[in-house]
Amino acid sequence: KRVSVPLVRKFDNLLKSSWDEAVASAAEGLAKFKPAEIAVMFPKSVMLEEAVALSRFAGQALKTQNVSQLSPPQKWDLFDASLASLQDGDCVLLIGADLTETHPILGLNVKRATDRGAKLLTVDALPVFLNRFASAKIGTRPGGYVLSVAGLVKSLLDAGDTKRYEGLDGFKEFAGWASQLSLGDLGAAGAVDVGELKRAAGILRSAPKVFIMVGPEVGSEATGEPLSTAVNDLRLLLGAGGSRCEVVSLDTRDDFDADWLKTVKDIQSKRVRALVMAGDLVPGLGPEGENLLANLDFLVVIDGHRGSYAPYADVVLPSAFITEKGGSFVAIDGREREIEPAVRPLGQAKPGWEVVSLLAKALGADFGWEDLESIRRDLSVDGPKGAALGKRPPAVLAPFELSAVARPSGEWPLVLVNRHNAHLYNGHWIGDLVSGIASLDDGCVRLSRRTCDELGLKDGDDVKVVAEHGRASAVVRLDATVPDGLAVSRWPANDPRLLSLLGIDVVPMGRNYVPVRIERIKG
Repeated sequence: KRVSVPLVRKFDNLLKSSWDEAVASAAEGLAKFKPAEIAVMFPKSVMLEEAVALSRFAGQALKTQNVSQLSPPQKWDLFDASLASLQDGDCVLLIGADLTETHPILGLNVKRATDRGAKLLTVDALPVFLNRFASAKIGTRPGGYVLSVAGLVKSLLDAGDTKRYEGLDGFKEFAGWASQLSLGDLGAAGAVDVGELKRAAGILRSAPKVFIMVGPEVGSEATGEPLSTAVNDLRLLLGAGGSRCEVVSLDTRDDFDADWLKTVKDIQSKRVRALVMAGDLVPGLGPEGENLLANLDFLVVIDGHRGSYAPYADVVLPSAFITEKGGSFVAIDGREREIEPAVRPLGQAKPGWEVVSLLAKALGADFGWEDLESIRRDLSVDGPKGAALGKRPPAVLAPFELSAVARPSGEWPLVLVNRHNAHLYNGHWIGDLVSGIASLDDGCVRLSRRTCDELGLKDGDDVKVVAEHGRASAVVRLDATVPDGLAVSRWPANDPRLLSLLGIDVVPMGRNYVPVRIERIKG
């Protein structure tokens, strides 16, 4: 439900208010707390202007250092790529990118690229739809993406003519490290077909223009930094060999960085007693998000819809939706884009930066922002927007850690892989947000027929999924696309079931698989 007017809690209810009263109530409430007792939290979905405005508001108006953004753009090094290059690429390499599920328009563009003759290479732990159009399909175990890219790098170096690479910074040390790698060992460790590795490397080596997409499934592995380094090494080697190689990361999952987790713990311990929250961040606060908000003494929310925060909010300031405001954002190709409003804000809603500016003025900090152009000029002088775009990858070859893959064992004969769910929006089930829409994936664990037969299970059975650190209930679904020995779930990143199995409070960038056993619930 949209929030189109300011709301202030009176007599234990959120009641309609004026902007003057709501801003004054928010400022008066926040002024009662020490800076160290106040925090500001906001999601990755805010515009860059709003992100910087909230950060400045925290530092200059509230005098607090407790400011954190869920999944900030700096999470991965951003590669200098343009998605337009996909249109004229000779070879497309997808690493952990199930585009049909996560980015269907991109998936369609990849299919069109193959129609005009581009070679498609895929690296994935699970079969993906685009495999049917691939010239080489590199299957791997969960967690084996780094090993697969290492195999491609090793294959390029073993193909001879290393003189083409000698001009690269760091090549001598890198070549010494790579000489200790064995294609056979890499293939065995990651369950990778060495023949497919060599075939894919040959295609990459001969392609004039290579476009690499690193998908969100990889971003959720415990391989973020090593994989980023490995892909950068691959890019440099292909570039030195005469190819024009561009890379883009498609990781869109929420990431819980150290600042975010510290704020959560400070709220739990009551060190932080007041919070300014942009958007409904209850899903991003973990399975106990609502209980966490109940621990606060004062909560100000800047949001455009009435979410699960409502029972705990003291002041709600309505912000405009993306179609109702202008601003800048970082697109999936890592580049800054600007948009202008398409329609007027609903009711009395205002752009997020304007809401923050009003709050700052009420607390005695006037940033002088009167319109979008004035904030853009201010930010261009300060330079924080550019910083939000992340770092460019170094032009230096560097060794990387070969991460361990998930392996079945006697006690844990299966590996559960939790994949991105296209039925999710901002951590919520679509069915919870839109009446009449239900997610068919909720609560299911997908198994191959052979795995079901070995476990004595059938489609529709109620089961318990048991891991070293916890257990969860689920319903079996037969799925011919799931490889034997794997189980696939499509649960939210911070679903209590997944958290229990992983034995952690929140899922950081780095975990989406766990060895398990599955048992039928009798009766």
